[in-house]
Amino acid sequence: MKLLPGSFSNRTYLIEAHLPDGGTLQCFVRRYQIFGKSDCGEKAWRELKAFELIHEHGIPGIVTHFVPGTLRLDAPAEPLPWARSLTAMLKKIYAIRLDKACRGFLELM
Repeated sequence: MKLLPGSFSNRTYLIEAHLPDGGTLQCFVRRYQIFGKSDCGEKAWRELKAFELIHEHGIPGIVTHFVPGTLRLDAPAEPLPWARSLTAMLKKIYAIRLDKACRGFLELM
């Protein structure tokens, strides 16, 4: 188990399992940190509900497998195309209409 860089508010660990066929399975564990009176279980539930909501609208919400490489926190080499793609995704996210139930759990965040 290895702590990944870039784990700011929650710690994310890479776990590697060696399979009988010689392959390797890589998965992640995200450990929520406690801030103030927050409940880690409730925080995980709210995050899951938010991912389900955006997924229902065709918006990818989480990387589901390990992608080799290094985390880059510096500015992109081509900032304008990067900003355009980010803007397009944010436009999709903000276009989602929230019913009363969705607003209820999101207000707790």
